[in-house]
Amino acid sequence: LQGLDKIKLHYRLARRYKQQDADKMITHALTGFRISSRLGDLKQKAIGLGLAGIGYSYRSKYGPAIKHVKEAIQIFRRIGDRKNVSGFLADLGTIYQDQGANSQALSCFLESLKTEKQLKNEIGVARCLTNIGIIYWETKEYQKAMKSYQDALLIAKKYNNRKGITSLLINVGIIHFETGQYE
Repeated sequence: LQGLDKIKLHYRLARRYKQQDADKMITHALTGFRISSRLGDLKQKAIGLGLAGIGYSYRSKYGPAIKHVKEAIQIFRRIGDRKNVSGFLADLGTIYQDQGANSQALSCFLESLKTEKQLKNEIGVARCLTNIGIIYWETKEYQKAMKSYQDALLIAKKYNNRKGITSLLINVGIIHFETGQYE
């Protein structure tokens, strides 16, 4: 394999190792990054940085995780790739959330939501709304959480996303339980 095919193979392997073996994820992501850097392929370079950042987050190495994902987002912005900007903003939000930095996480999720709406990507909108709802739930802003979950639930139902529907209904149930609204 040569060039782009070799890069994409490393990125497929990086994604496959996601959550199972973070070290292998990082290794494959950075290998793809190095090859794409030599070839001058900015999009592939940014993907490698972002995937490496996600891998670092699974190892709880948040400094390098944030650095790599932010660098990826900067490159995607520079080349006008809004879809990947939005996706990696959501990943950055999750990294902040894992550290308990809910205000930074919320900022990332809201920016990602805005982009997903502009791109008319309803699945992405639902994912962002769910993440936003979780932040609001963690900060005990139950009405805002409920609104986010209900809006996401409408989209999940529209696409018959059973897993999403189930997760969102559980989240709604948790809010009802925590607020004592059993009816």
